[in-house]
Amino acid sequence: MTLTPIGLVESPYRERFGVPRQGTLDGAGRGRIVLNPGANFEQALQGVAGFDMLWVIYGFHLNSGWNPMVTPTRGPKVKRGLFATRAPHRPNPIGLTAVKILGIQGRTIEVEGLDILDGSPVYDLKPYIPYADAFPAARSGWLDELPEGPTGPDRPS
Repeated sequence: MTLTPIGLVESPYRERFGVPRQGTLDGAGRGRIVLNPGANFEQALQGVAGFDMLWVIYGFHLNSGWNPMVTPTRGPKVKRGLFATRAPHRPNPIGLTAVKILGIQGRTIEVEGLDILDGSPVYDLKPYIPYADAFPAARSGWLDELPEGPTGPDRPS
């Protein structure tokens, strides 16, 4: 399988360690997704403005490797299995994040809640559909055990 970027992220975050964790919870910054010219992406965006949120599938383009055990930024400093976390260093450096759509102009989508590095390749976009994408009763594994709960603040670095 070969993934071809359909565009790039324009973000205020230029360094890996300056990117917020969980953008929609952290009040992360605004940015833009600029789709590539010459592929009729303007047509592909028709109807997207009717949605509040958008899933962005993108690449962790600055990651050089991964480990099976990682120490999450939240909770006690305990190593956990990579697949039980949202750590960016993964076997396939693919990220998924939800952003709020602020507006669409041509091939450019203005977004809020961004937690993606500037220059990251975008591989796909999908509308966030609440009845299909939200599972309020789902368990959050080890995050449920944290005193502040699964949506509490990150621990200080």
